[in-house]
Amino acid sequence: AKVTGQVAHPNVVSVLDLGEDWGRPYVAMELLDGASLGSGGAVMLCSLDARLEGMGQVCAGLQSAHERGIVHGHVKPSHVFVTRDGTIKILDFGAGDGRPDAYAAPEQGSGEGATERSDVFSAAAVFHFMLTGRQPFKSNGAVATDPPPAIADSVAPEALSRALLQALDKNPARRHPSITLLRAEIEQV
Repeated sequence: AKVTGQVAHPNVVSVLDLGEDWGRPYVAMELLDGASLGSGGAVMLCSLDARLEGMGQVCAGLQSAHERGIVHGHVKPSHVFVTRDGTIKILDFGAGDGRPDAYAAPEQGSGEGATERSDVFSAAAVFHFMLTGRQPFKSNGAVATDPPPAIADSVAPEALSRALLQALDKNPARRHPSITLLRAEIEQV
C-alpha cells in the first residue's frame, strides 16, 4: 500500500489511507466498479481499439511508477483492473509473493530482482492475454524455455505482434529498455 500510494496516476489505484485499528492493519483504497483482467475484465475490452487503449493505459501507469523509481514486479491479469467505463487501474505494486508465475520475466524466475525491463516483459505477457484470451506461456517453467506463441494476423496487426514479441524476448537486453518505448509502438499501431 505504501508503494502503490507513492504513484499518483489515473491508471494506478489510489490508496486513500492505511493504518492500524485495534491491532489490525488496514488499507483504504478507491472503490472500483468492474473486474480484473484475470476475472472477466478482458471481455469489457471487446474491440482491438479498446484493447490498444487499455494497453496504452497500462503503459502510462507503469511509466509513471518507473519515473518515480518504482517497479511493479508482478504485473499479471489479476493486477490489472478494468472499470466499467474502460479505465485501467494497476493494482498491487510490490505485492509479489516471491514465486514467479507465467507472467514473470525469465530472469525473475532465476532469482534476479524485478526491473523496468521485467515489467516490460510482464506487461507484454498481459497484452498477449488481452489479445488472445490465453497466457503466452503454459507454465512458469515454460517462460524460460518456450517461445511465446505467435499472434494471428486476424487478432492483431503485424506491427503490434512484432512489438510484443520483442518485449517478450528472453534476453532483457533485447527488450524495450523502457515501458515508454513499448507504449510509443502501441500508440503507433
